[in-house]
Amino acid sequence: MNKKALSPVVTTVLIIIIAIAAVLILWSVLKPSIKDTAGALESGCINLDLEVTSCTAGDTGNVNIIRNAGQGEVASLKIVINEGASVAPCTAAPAELATAVCSADVNADDTVEVTAVLTTGDTCPVTSGQTTCVAATP
Repeated sequence: MNKKALSPVVTTVLIIIIAIAAVLILWSVLKPSIKDTAGALESGCINLDLEVTSCTAGDTGNVNIIRNAGQGEVASLKIVINEGASVAPCTAAPAELATAVCSADVNADDTVEVTAVLTTGDTCPVTSGQTTCVAATP
């Protein structure tokens, strides 16, 4: 007897091997993304809520920031000017529901955002909305 087709057992084993290989390939692609996301969630940035309330340009530009309710140990702030064109450090570390005033070299019509540097050294992603700076009134 000369059989030319695969037996059902061999076919089933091949399908299982292909399925396992597909899962392993998918896992190797997704694992780094999952690990990075988990690290960001643990860093304390997820509940941190900072907001730029005003920005005044001038010889010494002032950026007013409020920290709304939310957990996170803030060590300092960074002022992101014009979507990352420059970044100004700010040593202020406002507690929950407190405000901070940071000096930054900003001009009228510059856009500013704020991000936090945690006590762990991690820098949170920018989550505040953009605020446009206005010229100081003489």
